[in-house]
Amino acid sequence: EAIVREVEGLSPTGVIGSILLLDADGAHLRHGAGPSLPAAYNDAIDGIAVGPAIGSCGSAVFHKEPVYVADIATDPLWTDFRDLALEHGLGACWSIPITSPQGQILGTFAMYYREPRQPNDPDLEIVDFVVRTVGLVIARARAENSLRDSEARLRFFGLMEDRLFGAADATEAMQSAAEMLGRRLGASRCAYADVDADSDRFWIRNDYNAPGIESSAGRYSLDLFGARAAHDMREGRTLIVRDVAGELALDDGREMFQSIGINAIVCCPLVKDGRLAAMMAVHQDCARDWMPDEISLVREVVERCWAHVERVGAEARLRESEERLRLAVENAEVGFWDVDIVDDRLIWPARTKAMFGISADVPVTLQDFYDGLHPDDREATTAAFLAASDPDLRALYDVDYRTIGKEDGVERWLAAKGRGVFDASGRCLRVTGTVLDITARKLAEAALHDLNATLEARVTEAVSDRETAHEAL
Repeated sequence: EAIVREVEGLSPTGVIGSILLLDADGAHLRHGAGPSLPAAYNDAIDGIAVGPAIGSCGSAVFHKEPVYVADIATDPLWTDFRDLALEHGLGACWSIPITSPQGQILGTFAMYYREPRQPNDPDLEIVDFVVRTVGLVIARARAENSLRDSEARLRFFGLMEDRLFGAADATEAMQSAAEMLGRRLGASRCAYADVDADSDRFWIRNDYNAPGIESSAGRYSLDLFGARAAHDMREGRTLIVRDVAGELALDDGREMFQSIGINAIVCCPLVKDGRLAAMMAVHQDCARDWMPDEISLVREVVERCWAHVERVGAEARLRESEERLRLAVENAEVGFWDVDIVDDRLIWPARTKAMFGISADVPVTLQDFYDGLHPDDREATTAAFLAASDPDLRALYDVDYRTIGKEDGVERWLAAKGRGVFDASGRCLRVTGTVLDITARKLAEAALHDLNATLEARVTEAVSDRETAHEAL
């Protein structure tokens, strides 16, 4: 308003200034400043549409060029607003688009006169200066507002991530997200629903409700909310309704929405493997003109929530898989080993260390492996390992060998298998595999071998005795 008043004070021709700002939807103009215009007039033109024949201002934005109406009473651009302007004693209106330094239209600066009047050169000089100045001021203010909004948005999502990761399970995480989103938007309610396999029945387990708003928790049929809502959800499209009473017919879900206090809604679906699996929605108990940044916020919150739920589920499945593997490994008495060739590190879990007679808390190196090999098996085992790590051979490491326990001195038989891992250039990065204690099997094989040898000796001896006896006869 200060700029408008300054222009009005400097003008010798009795100009009345007005600034209208382009709405975020790009289709309407909102009141910015007009200190000398009647309040009733400012209220009447607040929110006028942008169009080819919508007064001077709506037309200027539509055509992206100045519009000079010298006589409101006769100009066709003012057909819809002529009576309003004349009623308030306005005879001429010149409107010039206000643009940012990047050329984006921000609004209009209008100069009204009480009598019909054509612009002259001094008038145009004033207009040019004012429009450029106002453009810079508005652009700077919007940039500062955008920065503040961005910082607030980042803080919001940072806090939400903390709440999500701090939740005990997916249900608690979704409840926390619903509450944060509902409070952030000043919504009446924010709800999360699981959808049954039929993609129709859904269950709102819990929701966030503003004071005085009843919970919507319960089971519902999606089809009862109308064809538009059901179709958007199943197709994976965000449902945006700003006025249930004005946008939906009675037979298209209006009655169902209003029965649970919904008069405006933004609802985002989760379609997984071609099936509607879940929904998250923000409700308002009165009509609400959802802004683009609000809709964007809802979508981003929902996407982050879906990702978190998927991650929690994947982690749970991984833990179950790891537990099953751990039990299988323990029952099979299998050990793992990993030789990092690049960093010259040996990774042995406790079970593998035990096979070399080493305590679980004792650090190990590759030298412990070589030192633990039985002298008679060291050469063959080393050769097998080198063949597995050779880029040209890339052989399967498959060898049985004996170890001498480092701490207990016990001799054990082990069966090891593994393969080398190579990068794109052929360099061996690591050799990794499994090892199994086969001492019992080897002892059994040795015992069986000894038994067979004993039996063969006894048979040979018996046969020899019979032959000797036969010869004696």
